[in-house]
Amino acid sequence: MSDAREPGTPTGAPRPIDDVRALRAMAHPLRVRLYYALSAESPSTASRLAARVGESPALVSYHLRQLAAHDFIEHAPPSDDGDAGPVATAATTPTAHTAPTGDTGDTGDRAATIRSGPGRDHRERWWRPTSRGFTYSPASATSPEARTAARSLQAVALDNQVTRLTDFLDHPDDWSTDWRRAAFSSDTLLRLTAPELDEFSTELHELLARWAERGRGVDEPTRASSESDPREHVMVFAHGFPVVP
Repeated sequence: MSDAREPGTPTGAPRPIDDVRALRAMAHPLRVRLYYALSAESPSTASRLAARVGESPALVSYHLRQLAAHDFIEHAPPSDDGDAGPVATAATTPTAHTAPTGDTGDTGDRAATIRSGPGRDHRERWWRPTSRGFTYSPASATSPEARTAARSLQAVALDNQVTRLTDFLDHPDDWSTDWRRAAFSSDTLLRLTAPELDEFSTELHELLARWAERGRGVDEPTRASSESDPREHVMVFAHGFPVVP
């Protein structure tokens, strides 16, 4: 696959983050939520994102500017046809390792409202991610400040993951029978060495990357436009760590 891209569009590789200020900037629940939403449906404006996350456009605009100040997102200028720039169709979970994923999706009328046609309002600034996600690791941080910042971000990201899962479990009727049957949850106790866990992590992320590529850039109908074969954003998150049973 060619690596050619238009300036400013997300590349295939997530961006490693080790800057303390950037880690601290992202360690905010609403900013993590906005990053997921923008990565899943980009480019977008503060008003459209505010409708998705249930906050005011003014507050969302402030947090978007903070993300932009640390190079997580950037302005998407209008093109010649009046549309905003190229669309990023996949996101990456901010975690200690890369796990390609996207926003877990909205339901019913909310999805129809947010995914409706892009009537571009040029009085608003359009935004897009600067990369297909980012990676960081508290274990590889080079200073106590960086470890603390990475751990704070890790806690916020975990809270977002659990919140999205809880929302799905609390509102099963928002989804069709097919989606409820397809959704899964699993945990397993393995007996591994540290190098084996590292190998397992690499294989798992390769698997996730293959499935992310399957849905990347595919123009398929969503529930908002067709019930024939809807393609939704699916969140998959995994954690592997030593534990005393």
